[in-house]
Amino acid sequence: MPNLITISQKKISIGDKYSINVNGMPVLRASRRIFKIFPLIEVFRNDDTNVIFSVERKLSWFKPQYDFTFGGNVYHITTISFWKRHYQIHMGKDVFDIYGHRGRKVSVFLNDRQVAWFDSAAVTFFAGDEYTIHANSNVSVDWMIAIVLFWDSWFNSSGEKGAVNIRFGAILEKQPFDSTWIPV
Repeated sequence: MPNLITISQKKISIGDKYSINVNGMPVLRASRRIFKIFPLIEVFRNDDTNVIFSVERKLSWFKPQYDFTFGGNVYHITTISFWKRHYQIHMGKDVFDIYGHRGRKVSVFLNDRQVAWFDSAAVTFFAGDEYTIHANSNVSVDWMIAIVLFWDSWFNSSGEKGAVNIRFGAILEKQPFDSTWIPV
């Protein structure tokens, strides 16, 4: 059965909070650590205080520089095309490709095969961003969440959240969105 993952951000005066549901069940939460120069988002199980994984922004001017920490392993994001929003994460012999499309849709490939796509809500009221991830059942839910948290931190972290937030999305794309792809 494919995974449907929803991430809802709550903007508060001190840091961001995220609630994460997997197939309708609230299982994870995330928060942005306060008093950090660059965003560090840590993910926890709802009933635990131990960090499962984290996404941390590093010093960069034009291209995203992020570390993904899973256990003792640290992975980095590589920019393939800044203007067309194509990024890669190398994990040994496996490679995630992340492609931003026109509008608000983003596709995720693992070793050149699509494994997920996500989009953000066009309009939110009195809240932060909301994301919906459609993913294959055999892909890591944690990695899909980490990729969305990176995307939110880099592209949607203006900090100017108000009563009504509107997202128009991007114009350029490396490859068109495949609307026929269905997660398995």
